Amino acid sequence: MRLRHIEVFHAVYNTGSISDAARLLHVSQPSVSKVLSHAELQLGFKLFLRVKGKLVPTSEAHSLIEEVRKIYQQIGTIKKTAENLKEHTHGHIRVVCMPALGLNLLPLAIERFHAKYPQITFDVQTKHYGELIDSLYEHENDLGVVFTDRDHPGIESRQIGSGELVHVSTDGVTKADSDNRIKLSDISADNYISIFDSGPLGDLLNERFTEDKHPIPNAFIRAQTYYMAKSLVSRGLGYSILDEFTANALGMENVVSHGFTPPVEFELKCFYHGNHPLSKASEDFLEYIKTAFEDLHRLNQETLHKGPA
Repeated sequence: MRLRHIEVFHAVYNTGSISDAARLLHVSQPSVSKVLSHAELQLGFKLFLRVKGKLVPTSEAHSLIEEVRKIYQQIGTIKKTAENLKEHTHGHIRVVCMPALGLNLLPLAIERFHAKYPQITFDVQTKHYGELIDSLYEHENDLGVVFTDRDHPGIESRQIGSGELVHVSTDGVTKADSDNRIKLSDISADNYISIFDSGPLGDLLNERFTEDKHPIPNAFIRAQTYYMAKSLVSRGLGYSILDEFTANALGMENVVSHGFTPPVEFELKCFYHGNHPLSKASEDFLEYIKTAFEDLHRLNQETLHKGPA
């Protein structure tokens, strides 16, 4: 039996007539009669007998109706699940980001999303760039939030916005202009704390040094993450060049930030596998990431322009 056969059989069995079944299904009586006849032809036995002008279910129909009711219960479950997904009362999002974005951007986006859709659950991870891309290829995560201007085969991307790299130290830079900005040529050749395996941001910074014909400073400390580099800076060990989100994350308030002129800008993107389209919940969560980015970026710019206290 096809699904349409089951639907008509169920309606006729419950209403006891072709006319009532037609009204229930919002179709014509001839249409119901035709579908019912086709179902009986395929089954090879009668489902109803006409007795004194009424349709009476056969013994075969009584046997079938129990299985049909199970199907209708399953259909009801499917409809309920679909409605839950539409209204975000059910769902799960697996999201991974680069460590610097796990300090404030992603937690802020999840906090706001959870306030509106508390039934949506999350798996949240931080990974370095290469590992993050691998996790998307291997379908370990649904959504990846990254600093990058790169593209990858089979990976789709959504633009979130543009941020910038900033100089951080404990004593500031005396050559900062009225907008609290400096040139790459103003930075010291000594006491540089760099990030090893820094991915696209490291490549971006090196390209900028090359464009400005300024030698890349030799690092006397290489840290694994931007946050670790900031912690080392806060101890007075030197300076570093970090993304604006790490530079303005809570903690280590003795660190002073300077933007560059012209700005050293990077792109922020969301990645997902092209063969694994985003769920509606993930699509909507993406909008929360964009809003969180816009709010944090605005605050970062305000803090940057204030200059040292």
